[in-house]
Amino acid sequence: MITALFFVVSFIAGMLTYNALRKRSLWLLALVIGEFPVHHFVLQVLVTVGFVAIGAVRGFLGWFALGQMIFSMLGLLVLTARALRSKGVVAGVLGDAGIELNGEVPHALADVILIQPRLPESIEEIGGLSYGPDQRHRLDLHRPRSPGGPLPMLVQIHGGGWRRGSRDTQGRPLVHHMAELGWLCASIDYRLSPAATFPDHLEDVKRAIGWLRENADSWGADPSYVAVTGGSAGGHLAALAALTVGEPHLQPGFESADTSVQACVPLYGIHDLLDRNRVRYPWPFVEATVMKVSPDRDPQAWDLASPLTRVTVGAPPFFVLHGSHDFLVPPLESRQFVAALSAVSDNQVLYAEIPGATHGFDARHSIRSRHVVHGVESFLHHHYEMAGSR
Repeated sequence: MITALFFVVSFIAGMLTYNALRKRSLWLLALVIGEFPVHHFVLQVLVTVGFVAIGAVRGFLGWFALGQMIFSMLGLLVLTARALRSKGVVAGVLGDAGIELNGEVPHALADVILIQPRLPESIEEIGGLSYGPDQRHRLDLHRPRSPGGPLPMLVQIHGGGWRRGSRDTQGRPLVHHMAELGWLCASIDYRLSPAATFPDHLEDVKRAIGWLRENADSWGADPSYVAVTGGSAGGHLAALAALTVGEPHLQPGFESADTSVQACVPLYGIHDLLDRNRVRYPWPFVEATVMKVSPDRDPQAWDLASPLTRVTVGAPPFFVLHGSHDFLVPPLESRQFVAALSAVSDNQVLYAEIPGATHGFDARHSIRSRHVVHGVESFLHHHYEMAGSR
């Protein structure tokens, strides 16, 4: 009985590791295993030792189970090596662009072990501020407890397919780190579909940017510099916010507000809602619940909602990041956007494809997210300093 149980456990462990190693994976399981391979390695070692200690390795089945566990653990080491490669990839992209990495990203041992981002003692959180009339018009601010001067601003936009998600569930490692380094970071909520119809989501992002700039003095911020970031649908909205400056129809009721963006860092974003090159599997929910009109009936609306077709010479600096193993939104989505933007933009456009990363890799503390946070920090600081020297 114990041997059979060991076999079942080893089979499950092996399949989970195999899934995380594949590009065409079951996403959530791949995320949980692939982002935290060291945790799972330790767990599998302990489980294996326990089964060996109680005599589960008997006969062919027992030895086969032990072999499965060993191969699973070797796979976890491969996943760890992929995660460690992220540092070199990010450093190489930035180095080729003349940007040096800023030191090392500090991290507490508890963060690495517990995974869940904790609020560092050196920063304060001001939660639940209203930036508009809707109940979804809320944001949280993070800033250093002892600011040394006017703080550049970073707006974090959550993902969730434009239909779900919240400001306190994504991007916390980056937000906390940038706040520690002297940035005012705003994590925002926005109206969600199906109640909201695009461009409601984008209008809310712009409303939040305008509100932050208007109230910058109250929070010790520098109104001249706002960067935007976000993952998935948040990356889509961040890119659009950066590419649609000066379009009053996207600012109903606050047309005169300054919603300009000085830098943009979209992660695994959706850049072509029409999916012209058939990068993704079909997403019928976008038409049914987000756009609420077919591309045939209103192709212009879909073009206006696609960063790929909004590229412009005046785009701010972009640092686009995407996981090489993202199966929900394959990296070709970002590659084709970067190619189109690079062809026209007067500003810097960088692209880093993160080895082994899948969708949502930056939501928690991990080896990979640590190196990505480090790179984003270096990019933003570089361009903030460049803006100040002009």
